[in-house]
Amino acid sequence: MKLHMQSTILSMGLLFFTACGDSNKKTLINKNLMITACTTGEFVTLYKDDKVTVLSENTELNIIHSEDGTKKACALTGSAKIN
Repeated sequence: MKLHMQSTILSMGLLFFTACGDSNKKTLINKNLMITACTTGEFVTLYKDDKVTVLSENTELNIIHSEDGTKKACALTGSAKIN
């Protein structure tokens, strides 16, 4: 009984750690998401492989590169989207 209980706990622990691992981590991509105006105070997080499309002339984007590698964007003027 004691041996069976230990092996069950060990199996549950392995399942937990493999479920939390990021070896199969997929790249997050925004789809058809409008980049918000900077006046709203909100930013859109940019992920690897995101492509920005400018929707109007004279568009200026503010892109912030954080120390942790995160990139966020907002539109100073004009409009743009991520597709």
